[in-house]
Amino acid sequence: MQEKFGMTLSAIYCFVSKNAIPKKKEGIMVYYSKKHVDIAKGIAAPEEPQYYTVAEAMEKFNLTRDQLYHYAKYHNISKVKKGKYTLISKPELDKLLAAPKIE
Repeated sequence: MQEKFGMTLSAIYCFVSKNAIPKKKEGIMVYYSKKHVDIAKGIAAPEEPQYYTVAEAMEKFNLTRDQLYHYAKYHNISKVKKGKYTLISKPELDKLLAAPKIE
């Protein structure tokens, strides 16, 4: 980071602390998250969430909870558990439930 952004060591420590950049220490080397540094510097925009919550998917596609889980299981749509919430892959569900294209 020192060479890339031309920052002094004390400036790096201040920047990392102020922006809560995750770090990993291996021996005497300290590695900072490139993704978080780029976002803090304004180089890369944070990516949009790639998952629907069950409630969002039910509302968007006008499905019941049971129908949604049936489609997810039958078509092998990836799901992630985050705490008490189940998240369903946004791109996969959009592709499955998109309106048919007539050519």
